[in-house]
Amino acid sequence: MYAEQMATSIIERYPDPVDFPYVGWSYSQGFLMWGFIKLYEKTKKDVYLKYVSEFYDEMIDTRGNVSGFAADSLDVTLPGAGLAWLYDKTGQTKYKLALETIYKMFETYPRNADGEFWHGKALSHQVWVDGLFMGGLFLLKYGQYGDDQDKCYSEVIQQLINGSRNLQKGDTGLLYHGYCEDGSAEWSSIGGTSSDVWSEGLGWYALILAETLQTIPDSMSGMSAIKAQFAKLVTALAKSQDEVSGMWYDIVDKPGITDNWLDSSGTAMFISAIHDGHDFLTEQSVVPDIKRAWRSLLARAYLSADGLMNLMNACDGVPVQRNYEAYVHFPRTINAKEAIVAFILASLEMENK
Repeated sequence: MYAEQMATSIIERYPDPVDFPYVGWSYSQGFLMWGFIKLYEKTKKDVYLKYVSEFYDEMIDTRGNVSGFAADSLDVTLPGAGLAWLYDKTGQTKYKLALETIYKMFETYPRNADGEFWHGKALSHQVWVDGLFMGGLFLLKYGQYGDDQDKCYSEVIQQLINGSRNLQKGDTGLLYHGYCEDGSAEWSSIGGTSSDVWSEGLGWYALILAETLQTIPDSMSGMSAIKAQFAKLVTALAKSQDEVSGMWYDIVDKPGITDNWLDSSGTAMFISAIHDGHDFLTEQSVVPDIKRAWRSLLARAYLSADGLMNLMNACDGVPVQRNYEAYVHFPRTINAKEAIVAFILASLEMENK
C-alpha cells in the first residue's frame, strides 16, 4: 500500500513526531496526525495509533497544558482535530482539558464584520482559504467528539458560506488564496482578494467541504449551501484538469500560461476530496477523472536509495503571494510536508480502485 510506504518513510525520517516540520504544535503536525488517524482507521495497525499518541503525549502534560500552543492563529487549532478523535478513543482527562483550552480560544478570536475568522491575530482582517480547513476541521471534530455540537457545526457552516462569498473568483466556484476586509495586506485592495487561485489552498477548501458533508447531518440549516459549493467546485475542477496528466496546475485556472506547473499537493487533495464527497454531488455535476490524476501523481513518487518514499513537485508552507509570478516561482521541494500527507489521503481513497 502506497499510503503505508509513505507513512513508514515519515516515521523513519521523524521517529519523534514532534520533529516533523514545523517543529512543535502547528498545522503541519495537525495534518500529519489526521493522515495517520485515517490510516489507522483503514488498517487498524497499532504502529499508526502509537505515532499519533506519542505526539499528543509529548505535547500535552498531565494537567492538559499544550506545549507551544500560542492561540495566535487558525494554524495552531488544527492539531486539536486529531486530539478530539484521540480523546473519544481513550477518554483521557488531559486530552479533554487541552481541547477545552483550544476551543476557548475562539471566544475572543478576532473576526471580520461578517463573522469570518482572521487567519492570524497579526494578519489584520485577512481571511486565508487555508484557514477554512485549519479552524474548520477542529470545530467539526470538537463538535463530533466533544461538546457544543450544534454551535460548532453552525460555525463551520457559516465560515464556509462566508469564505465562499468573499474568496470566490466571480461565479466560478474557485476560491482565491486570500481576502482582506480593510485592504491592509500588501496583496489586497479594500475588500479585495489576492491575485490567484492557488492549487493547494483550493485543496484545503475541497477537503473541508468533503469532511463537512460527511460529518454534519443534511438536515442542519445551511448544509444545502455546502453541498452546492462542493458540486460547483468539482465541476470547476473538471474544467481546469490537465487533459494529458489529469493533474492540476499550481495556479488552477491558468493552464498553459508561462511557468505554470502541475502541483502534486493540490492534486492529491483534490483526489481525496472528490472521492470522499462523491456521494454528495448533484446529477448535474461534471466529475474529473481522478483515476488518471492518481496515476500521474504516482509517477511523481519514487523510492530513494535508502528505500524511503519521496514525492516531487510541490511547495512547502506558501503564504499569500503578491502576484502570479510569485506563486509559480515559489521554490519547489521534495517531500513538502503538506504534499506527503495529502498523498497518504489520496492513496487511502484510490488504491485498488
